[in-house]
Amino acid sequence: MIFLYNELWCPNSVYKIPNSIALKINRGTKKEIMRIKNHLQILIYATIVWILFFLAGIPDYYLQYSTKSITWFVILLLIPFSIIIWLVFKPIKTSRRVKISLWYSFYFTVPLSIYDFIYCGIYLGYGLKFIYVFWFLSVYYIIPWILFPLTAILLNKKTSEAKLL
Repeated sequence: MIFLYNELWCPNSVYKIPNSIALKINRGTKKEIMRIKNHLQILIYATIVWILFFLAGIPDYYLQYSTKSITWFVILLLIPFSIIIWLVFKPIKTSRRVKISLWYSFYFTVPLSIYDFIYCGIYLGYGLKFIYVFWFLSVYYIIPWILFPLTAILLNKKTSEAKLL
């Protein structure tokens, strides 16, 4: 379903119809926001990442490793994630980077936490206790909300500084 932003509904009001995930109509001009195809693409990337980590965690979904090993893994994983996010966000227009980073944050946390709940909480029988037992997964429900927007902001700052030179 596509929602259109239309000022005729609520002129001079703070109450507006939600922005479209496909189009933003503003006084007769069209401005691209983010297409459904892009949302699905990010969701697919996130799902592939989850599947790869799921397969890497077999047989006990990382519980077979020591806490020390997992802690180092969680910390060191930030390095390639940061580089990948930097490369993904770099070609995006500065005016759209932060907004898109929030979408990436959403798709790399909410669906993945649902997948983890289905597997760890329901299939393995941990219920909501999986959040504590699999703490190394749970930290990545928070990290993207910090890392992705921060990367977008830093890229924007770097881009604006480069334009000044």
